[in-house]
Amino acid sequence: MARPLRTASGSATAAPLVLFDVVTDGGVTGRSYVFAYDPALLPALTSVAGELGPGLTGKALAPGARMREFQARFRLPGMQGVAGMVVSGIEMALWDALGHLTGLPVATLLGGEPAPLRAYDSYGMIDPVQEEEALRGSVESGFRAVKIKLGHPDAARDGGLAARLQPPVRRGQRARHDRHPDGRLGGAPRPRRAGRAGAPPAGRRPDHGAGAGAGHLLGRRGGRGVHAEVLTVSGLWRKTYSAYVFGMKILVVGAGAVGGFFGGRLVQAGRDVTFLVRPKRARLIEERGLRIVGLGEDTTLHPHTVLANEITSTFDLVLVSVKAAALRSAMDDFAPAVGPGTLILPVLNGMRHIDELAGRFGERRVLGGVVMVSTTLDADGDILRLADVQSLTYGSRAGPAPDELVGVLGGAGFETRLAADIIGDMWAKWVFIAATGAVTCLMRATVGEIASTPGGVEFARAVVAECAAVAEAAGHPVPQESLGGTRRTVTATHSSLTSSAYRDLIRDRPVEVEEIFGDLVRRAHRSGTPVPLLSLVTLNLRVYQRRRA
Repeated sequence: MARPLRTASGSATAAPLVLFDVVTDGGVTGRSYVFAYDPALLPALTSVAGELGPGLTGKALAPGARMREFQARFRLPGMQGVAGMVVSGIEMALWDALGHLTGLPVATLLGGEPAPLRAYDSYGMIDPVQEEEALRGSVESGFRAVKIKLGHPDAARDGGLAARLQPPVRRGQRARHDRHPDGRLGGAPRPRRAGRAGAPPAGRRPDHGAGAGAGHLLGRRGGRGVHAEVLTVSGLWRKTYSAYVFGMKILVVGAGAVGGFFGGRLVQAGRDVTFLVRPKRARLIEERGLRIVGLGEDTTLHPHTVLANEITSTFDLVLVSVKAAALRSAMDDFAPAVGPGTLILPVLNGMRHIDELAGRFGERRVLGGVVMVSTTLDADGDILRLADVQSLTYGSRAGPAPDELVGVLGGAGFETRLAADIIGDMWAKWVFIAATGAVTCLMRATVGEIASTPGGVEFARAVVAECAAVAEAAGHPVPQESLGGTRRTVTATHSSLTSSAYRDLIRDRPVEVEEIFGDLVRRAHRSGTPVPLLSLVTLNLRVYQRRRA
């Protein structure tokens, strides 16, 4: 190195690096490097890397899951020193590969936004007076900040050195000081911490020897240090950081047409996903895999599954996708997976499920969710795509927005949106599924068959009007753009569209009568809103349910 790096333990005159490449079976490569400080450490670092690398073969590209495995492996010896440096290098390479795979900057995957990095020149332990010429050279070359290390036994000496650093630094430039080990520097303020407990401070540059892979700065958590100034590094260190670095564990309750589809997409994107399933579904997935087919797709996944009596730890996110009739038993099944910080995201139809979930697990942890997807299970148990519609909208019903989910759910192969008014979105979806369900179930036909029959369009419009009136009376009027889309959907003369309720009906399966229609009629009666057509379809399907019971 042109300028030796002097630390409390000695001077480094060379920059020995260990380069890490992680290659996926699809040919995507993630890269990073680790600065070894001393060439003597290179054999140890490469030896540990050689031992850990093969263990990644065949595993999902899920940095959080892999990090938990390393943490468990090194629980006794700890993650300091050589082990921590190697694991950091692997972790950064995994994130880099995931960024290339998803086409998203790692900053985005971590919940931040790409931004310029304000660089600083690092000097190690120096005497600012003796190095005045070099410091001025840094300033003149364009650096907006310089950093020196402090670590003398005498804290007063460190304070004096920090004060002497200011004169060589011209107006507009800033000095940054690192003190190791942990301690408070003279009268310097303690740094502001960003985000959740355990997350690094905003702009913290890790000094454990790990470098940046393809411009993505991550690194190992640990030693806080004391800084006279906190620099901003690409917006990476936000409150979502801990969720991603340590991995957000996702439990998908149900692997059917909805849960299997969205959970499968999350698996494809490298998320840490486990499916809670019944024994029969678990055996099918074990034998055939979780398969998504249709519209030219033929995907086979082999996700991790768990039965209710096999849950031994809590999860960060529980995605509930079962039918309403199975909700109560499902709540009993996934209750052991709910910890103090768990968020529950249900994507069921209607609104009744919200009250049940909130009553059991608490208001603040239960989010609101809306999915738009056209899938069904075929005779083989595969998820059959019927239309190219795949979106997930979610948001908080009580409390702050769950922005830690943005990077987890985003970039996974389906559209996502964090809604400011998720209850309004849920009502709009309810109006849509109730209208399409009522039209197709009452007439026992596709939308196109109904709309092309005299009187069909008028009938369909009347059903939409009733559904919209109930929503407005409840204080959640459907936006005109959304309502217009629903009208166009149920009056399209050449449409082959049906509804999930109609598909269940013609296959002699249980229909969500009370959740989609009965609850809507009850709310209409409470508000004095006339709904003769909705009342008719509710009666019709109740009779159907009783006959098949």
